[in-house]
This record gives sequence, structure tokens and C-alpha cells, in this order.
Amino acid sequence: MRETNEFNSLEKSTIPPKVLNCPKVVDENVNYQSNEESVTELQNFKTWNMGRLRAGDCEIRKSDITIYEDGNCNLFIEFHDNGNIFGDHFDLTIKLWAGTEHILTWKFEATLGAGGNREETLRSNEPIPKIKDNFNRIHKVTRQLGCTPDF
Repeated sequence: MRETNEFNSLEKSTIPPKVLNCPKVVDENVNYQSNEESVTELQNFKTWNMGRLRAGDCEIRKSDITIYEDGNCNLFIEFHDNGNIFGDHFDLTIKLWAGTEHILTWKFEATLGAGGNREETLRSNEPIPKIKDNFNRIHKVTRQLGCTPDF
């Protein structure tokens, strides 16, 4: 029997389905998302490519997080305000996890006008000891987005 995810009425797939970690609404203006399914581990780095996360008119269109075994990291975040009249204030928190243990937090704030876009890139200038010391244990990233109208 060949392994496939395609529908075939004569064969049943032996590949278990992947369960995606869909965003969960925490309250009206806060969204939370966890991602451990798309981690890529190649020798000395791990990358999480996380898609859209929305709370109110605030939208994170893309988040790419890469950590390196030596403790360095790169983060790329694309912010977008979906409002038509007023802008919004974004509060984004990104956390690294090793099992149930929180290892590191990054916080980003941005205020955009209606329809505005902004990209943020963060590259560590020197190794971060918490990443270096826990690299082999880190397996999950979570994001939390808060959105407040900017009147």
C-alpha cells in the first residue's frame, strides 16, 4: 500500500493527519497562537514560520523566528492595520518554550494608521545565554496579539 494524503476510495492512508494549532480567541481584542508543527531543525538552528494572526483591526501577516545553537536569533514581523478610519496600537508578545517552561519573551509595540503596514527585523548582536543554554530543549513558539484603537 502506498502512503499518500490524497483521497482514494480504494485505499486508506496510513499517514496520521497533522493537527494544526489554530489561533484561539482569548478575548475580543486578543488572539493567541502556538506553533510547534512547522519547526525546521537543521544541525544548528530552528526556524518557525508563522502566518497570520489577527485581533480586531490589527493583523500580523507573518512572523519568522530563527534561533541558533550559539544563542543568536533573527525575528521578522510584518504588521498591518485593517482599519478604515482610525489607526490601532499593536501589542505583540512572542515566547520561546521548552516543554511547559517559558524560556524567553520578546515584546513589540507598534502604532499604525488605518491601512498602514510596518516590518520589523530583529537580529541579536551577541548570543543570548537563555537560547544557547536551552537550545536543544526549545521546541515551541507562542504569539499573543493585543489591539487597541488609536483615537
